[in-house]
Amino acid sequence: MIIFDILSYITDMLLVFVYLNRAFHTRRTNIPAPLFYAAFVLAESVLMANQLLFHNPDKQFSIFVTISLSILSTFALCFLYETTLRRKVIYSIIFQFFATFSEATFMLIIKLTSPDILKHETPYLVAVLGFGSKIILFLFILIFTMFSKDGEKSDFEYHIFSLVTPVISLILLIAMPAQNFYSSKISFYNIIILPCILILNITNYFILERIKYTHKLVLKNTQLEQQINFQKNKYSQLSTTYRNTRRVVHDTKKHHFTILKYIEEKRYDELNTYVKASYEDLENTYSLFNTGNLVIDSLLSNYSNLAKENSIVFSTSLNLEAVRIPIEDYDLCIILGNLLDNCINACKKLAVSDRWIKLSIYIDAYDKFRIDCCNSTKNLPKKIKPDTSLEHGFGTTNVDQTVKKNRGMMISDMTDDEYTTIISIPILNLKQKSNSQKKC
Repeated sequence: MIIFDILSYITDMLLVFVYLNRAFHTRRTNIPAPLFYAAFVLAESVLMANQLLFHNPDKQFSIFVTISLSILSTFALCFLYETTLRRKVIYSIIFQFFATFSEATFMLIIKLTSPDILKHETPYLVAVLGFGSKIILFLFILIFTMFSKDGEKSDFEYHIFSLVTPVISLILLIAMPAQNFYSSKISFYNIIILPCILILNITNYFILERIKYTHKLVLKNTQLEQQINFQKNKYSQLSTTYRNTRRVVHDTKKHHFTILKYIEEKRYDELNTYVKASYEDLENTYSLFNTGNLVIDSLLSNYSNLAKENSIVFSTSLNLEAVRIPIEDYDLCIILGNLLDNCINACKKLAVSDRWIKLSIYIDAYDKFRIDCCNSTKNLPKKIKPDTSLEHGFGTTNVDQTVKKNRGMMISDMTDDEYTTIISIPILNLKQKSNSQKKC
């Protein structure tokens, strides 16, 4: 029965590995991979030595030592992950509770389905009972980490598929012919069935994990491609604004030369007509906003025109100095561009009479750079309303990450009539601080 003992300890080690990876997710980066995996082997070796040398199921002290070593070994393995001490203690105790409860659960199942086989204790019966309890422990781990608040959000289909194999394995163990347990001689079928079930569970789990990981990479790559296209579009707008500004400067020189000629020749009526035409051309070309920041001026000009094309009332309030903006133009482009894209897209789904966007960009009384963005959601169809405020548009995640990168904070809130996003980024550069702040 050595093969069953080896399988049992391999299974125990893999269960702890799966549990901690699903519970904490983030490994400590300063621990090399060989040392990381060796820690699991060492921890399980300690438990194996205790089981072989000191285990006596008839003595309560032996059971206490085994449970204590199990909790301590799990707790020690928690230090391989980035998490708090409180969570390490709690999750170590929870794992031991699941392990104990799974043994009792499988024993109860056997008593309810096939109570007669418990009257004839054989090495094979002990192995099946042990492995059956581990299948139930695996199910507990999957279900617990599925609903854990700290767990990763995954698709419902993934969770269902991950539960199918252990459930079928459990049914196979329960439905085994009774004579397999009574026989003192172990057949080839008895020897091979447990390893096959074990390999099936391990293989299925890691294949599903790889599929999930690949799916996440595909989604991330798609988001990056969308963001790259978004940035290309915004920089194209910036370059267009810059070229228009250069053209205005170039044309203004010609206008001055022409105006001087009209004055010299005293052709005042023609001069009046020419000045009016050049003024209209200048008004159509020049940026509607003049904060001194190229990103803000160009993006607001473009989105103002886009709002007008879509019958959206676009109102702004700007009160800031360009030199005091605490973030790079690239980050500002991501934040402002994504916010306004979301607003425009949301307003397009509304009736024309309900379409409006309000934007405020300013330095507040606490010396923080603020962007308050609000758009109408009145009578927005329920099927396209976001479930939570953080899912308002595809670019919201990028905005949130960019704000956090600049040590800022983003708050979003949605009501039946409007969706509001408030962004606050501290001004950390002393040169950008206000005079009042410096005096304080």
